[in-house]
Amino acid sequence: MKTYKSKCDKFICVLLFFVIIISSLGIGCKKEITIPSSPISAYELESLMESFNNNDVSWDSFRTIISDSLNYKVVYDWASSHVGNNTTAQFLLGRCYERGEGVEKNLSKAVELYTKAADQGYAPAQCNLGICYEDGEGVEKNLSKAVELYTKAADQGYAPAQCYLGRRYVMGEGVEKNLSKAVELFTKAADQGNALGQCCLGVCYQNGEGVEKNLSKAVELFTKAADQGNAWAQCKLGRCYERGEGVEKNLPKAVELYTKAADQGNAQGQYFLGICYQNGEGVEKNLSKAVELYTKAADQGDDWAQCKLGTCYQNGEGVEKNVSKAVELYTKAADQDISYAQFLLGNCYFNGNGVDRNFNTAVKWFSKAADNGQKIAQYQLGYCYEMGLGIENNDTTAFEWYKKSADQGYNEAILKVAQCYRDGFGVKMNPEMAKKWFDLAKQTK
Repeated sequence: MKTYKSKCDKFICVLLFFVIIISSLGIGCKKEITIPSSPISAYELESLMESFNNNDVSWDSFRTIISDSLNYKVVYDWASSHVGNNTTAQFLLGRCYERGEGVEKNLSKAVELYTKAADQGYAPAQCNLGICYEDGEGVEKNLSKAVELYTKAADQGYAPAQCYLGRRYVMGEGVEKNLSKAVELFTKAADQGNALGQCCLGVCYQNGEGVEKNLSKAVELFTKAADQGNAWAQCKLGRCYERGEGVEKNLPKAVELYTKAADQGNAQGQYFLGICYQNGEGVEKNLSKAVELYTKAADQGDDWAQCKLGTCYQNGEGVEKNVSKAVELYTKAADQDISYAQFLLGNCYFNGNGVDRNFNTAVKWFSKAADNGQKIAQYQLGYCYEMGLGIENNDTTAFEWYKKSADQGYNEAILKVAQCYRDGFGVKMNPEMAKKWFDLAKQTK
């Protein structure tokens, strides 16, 4: 077995190890490295930090190592013993407190440590402190302050900050909306090989936001990010393969990508993979497996997974029928403003499924779903106004909701609108309009 004459010799050897890796990958941009076995030593950690601070190792690679649970104690012990005026130690210790890694979670303490490092101009701390201000974690929410901090870090070329700042420009929160500026920032991050930047830029090309729409370019960028293990990119790329957007349709490939994301615990990946198993698309149909995946995603708060899992319980698909459980899940999704869940929940109250029948509550949820554009809920709300169920009768308002539903192509609503024009219900009698809508109803039947 090889031995070292001193701790200094060991440190030098470890440092040379990383230098060799970095040199072999080229010069001039952030590199991906061979990840050492966990747990790493303090010497390996110091070597990694030096490479990271010198822009020789990307944040994605560095984060992968320090996020390994086997390395929590090494990171915490080293950071807490060097926290004085060492900005890297302040940043790492703040991250430990923020995430509860190696120490009890303490967001206020994390903000305090990030602030110390940020005030000394350390870009990673400025970025993480910006996230705290954006989310209101450990400090009062302040989007303008978040943008200020992201900008300071982004101006130093720190890729994660360029991504977060770009997102603020996309949303127009904390700063005036500017899609071109967002694309510029995402491009800078992507050019450094940052997976989040590649994915964000891919979304811009996919939607034609701030740049000309280019689905092939979007797929190219999603692929680069997915190949680095970015779960969000794996989901986005999977959707491209599932739909044949920017790439030839390939359902098994979509399943493969969703599986990679799901195996990382990504709720969206679990949800999309669940749909594949439920419908037998790209994989053999397996309702029990679909329920298992929906459950994992729903337990993380994924709204659509909660909704889909609710329908499984209501219909007894892949799980024993339990309408009360379905109502519970619909409520969780409806509270997150998912219009289809609001409609389904309204239906449960309207019909007394899994809950006591209550027309007033049904109207409440139909109204929320209808206002969110859910076409069947718009029809149901029209019916409630027509019949005076849970709300005062109003024929004019009933017609208005029937018309909104019909304009979205809901066949029952189209037929109802035709009858309203024929009979003068809620609207002036108009035989020509009645004929037009009856003809449309035949076409869409």
